[in-house]
Amino acid sequence: MSNKQYWNSLDQLEKDPDFIAISENEFREEIPVDEFLSKSELDSTQTSRRDFLKFMGFSLGAATLAACETPVMRSIPYVFKPESVNPGVPNYYASTFYNGTDFSSILVKTREGRPIFIKPNDVYPAEMRGVTARTNASVLELYDDNRYRVPSKAGVNISEADADAEIMAELGKIKSAGGKIRILSGTMPSPSSLEAIRVFSAGFGGQEGETPTGADVKHVQYDAISYSGILEANEADFGLRVIPNYKFDAAKVIVAVGADFLSSWLDEVANGVGYTLRRNPAGKWMSRHHQFEANLSLTGSNADVRGAVKPSQYAQVLGMLYNEIAANSGAASLSVAALTDDDNGVADKLKTAAAELWAARGASLVVCGCNETECQRICNAINNLLGNYGKTIDFAGAQFTKAGSDKDVLALVDEMKSGEVGALLVVDANPVYNLPASLGFAEAISKVGLTVYMGDRPNETGAACKFVCPSHHYLEAWNDYRPQAGLYTLAQPVIKPLFRTRQWQSALLKWSGMDADYFNFIRSNWQKELASRMEGIAFDAFWNKTLQSGVADM
Repeated sequence: MSNKQYWNSLDQLEKDPDFIAISENEFREEIPVDEFLSKSELDSTQTSRRDFLKFMGFSLGAATLAACETPVMRSIPYVFKPESVNPGVPNYYASTFYNGTDFSSILVKTREGRPIFIKPNDVYPAEMRGVTARTNASVLELYDDNRYRVPSKAGVNISEADADAEIMAELGKIKSAGGKIRILSGTMPSPSSLEAIRVFSAGFGGQEGETPTGADVKHVQYDAISYSGILEANEADFGLRVIPNYKFDAAKVIVAVGADFLSSWLDEVANGVGYTLRRNPAGKWMSRHHQFEANLSLTGSNADVRGAVKPSQYAQVLGMLYNEIAANSGAASLSVAALTDDDNGVADKLKTAAAELWAARGASLVVCGCNETECQRICNAINNLLGNYGKTIDFAGAQFTKAGSDKDVLALVDEMKSGEVGALLVVDANPVYNLPASLGFAEAISKVGLTVYMGDRPNETGAACKFVCPSHHYLEAWNDYRPQAGLYTLAQPVIKPLFRTRQWQSALLKWSGMDADYFNFIRSNWQKELASRMEGIAFDAFWNKTLQSGVADM
């Protein structure tokens, strides 16, 4: 048994008398019942008993009558009822949810044209199918009264035409001066969105030979929860800056170091589907799960063996695990110091985990949630010794929902602080809030001449930008996605825009001189990029089938 004790606060640790007194009370403050029901208070009132009963009787009578009255209903019936709308009968539309953290192919339930519920799309591959609580709750954001309603400049509402004119004029000046334009967003696994950014970059950039003929335009992607460590490690070890597909359903032994893969690490939906498939006692076999982490997580609570370690010890834990496996394989060992204060028996648990991994080599999996590149490279080396690549770790089905670069963000902030950036366009992201305060992004953004925020709701970054150009909610918008190699999904609007908003892709195309509808832009891009993979199917038939199912497995 571990002798470790956990504390909620320093006051609890030090057994502060005030803290103990407060914790023993159900209510932190006494309710002054005696004060307002005391005889002295009642005797001092100027209201007579008759008046009091009169007022109370009137109030109770009014409430009773209001409850009994039939409410007035005002409705306007359909003159010509749409074929697809039957009162009381729901319709379902295939779409896609992606918020930078969760990705789901979904079915949106609508009644009389209003989305009310979201569930998984049954056409999506079963091993990745599902939705999170955040996905379910996203339908409520559509009806959020605090959403941006109209464009604004410095907090004052303006028309879309005026916003476009001023922004285009500023961008034109930056282009003429050969300045820097930066687009900052979360990871963008949308082929057509990336193509819209390319069109914008070509419109304001350009180069003849080695001579720039326009602005220096660059798109920077980041993740609020960074995965740069995995990406950089894979690029160093395999030449691929991608995150592979982790097949938890094929792993007989799983070791996770600081990775809460059932709750918040990478694609928790796909991880959970694969994991639970092999944790069923009625199945052919059950996986063994070893978890090494600091705080108890959802994943750790489901582990067969759990070792409590500090985040600063993750590299040591991985190094010790590597050395145990290297001893079996004959590989050279690493120089790793032993754990100090190991009252949780982590060293012995690591030896047991290593023995089980070696016995299940080729059918095992080691994952790490640490964002340090060196930790991830040790994790790669362990999986390589175990022969897991191509079996439980698949680069052929690489994930594209995490591609942010910490190095690019650092370089961007340095450019902004030095006054080099002429325009910053922020797309559906909140870097002022979710980048580390030590980075100084809030200070840096104040040194950029033109700042434009494109999103659907107010946040810290929108408040720091000069212009706000409201975007559609995803249930009002068209889009496409490529979540992993060979797999494409579509997002379609299930309701007309509730406010005077516009897709940010349409705004970029407008500012670059291409006044194109984004829906037609997506169709054109698909026809150009995917025509060779349609295997003789007419594009219209392929498009309609994909739109109906929401998924195209290429």
